[in-house]
Amino acid sequence: MTIPYQARALFAGRDNVTGEPIFVREGVKGYWKAEGFDPDAFNKRQGWTDEEAESAVMASCFGWNVPIAARALAAIKRELNRDAETDDVEDAA
Repeated sequence: MTIPYQARALFAGRDNVTGEPIFVREGVKGYWKAEGFDPDAFNKRQGWTDEEAESAVMASCFGWNVPIAARALAAIKRELNRDAETDDVEDAA
């Protein structure tokens, strides 16, 4: 299944050099600055662990097709499955 660009997973992290908060999007190289934002709180709300978010930040640097991305991609798959299960329950009601 191909996820529309707008629906791709968003992770928060910190720039490895400056420590500033950043956002990375699944499948996209690079990042966006997120000044004044708390990456840890964002990731917690999204259901991402620290390791998954770090994996996503590294994947945004080195590519989403390298082994470092595996943890982030597994988390995305887990959340998609959870969302699908929730939709099934709501449809049955």
